[in-house]
Amino acid sequence: MIHKAVQVRIYPSKEQETQLAQSFGCARWWWNYALNKSIETYKETSKGLSRAAINALLPILKKAEDTIWLGDCYSQVLQATTLNLTTLNKREVNQEIDIEKLLPKCTNGLVILGKIFYINLVIS
Repeated sequence: MIHKAVQVRIYPSKEQETQLAQSFGCARWWWNYALNKSIETYKETSKGLSRAAINALLPILKKAEDTIWLGDCYSQVLQATTLNLTTLNKREVNQEIDIEKLLPKCTNGLVILGKIFYINLVIS
């Protein structure tokens, strides 16, 4: 099977830039929140949170007064962020590296929209 990649430069409108920036911000916030919850749970129970357990927090947070803005972001963006976090967490734990070193370096500027489409955006 041959995989091909196509690199396309997009020029989003101001409204699209705002939506993308909001998606980046929500993904970054959700990554840090979920990572913090995973670390807390790991310290208390010596077990991490599963992807389903982390994603179960999303509807609760979207209805909460102080995080209602999460409802403006596409749910797939946040769920893909959870998938990236749990995948990285499994790899890091299997290699016995300190769990607190899981930083969102690999997710800066990357938003996953849907199953096969992602945007690595640099706004200049």
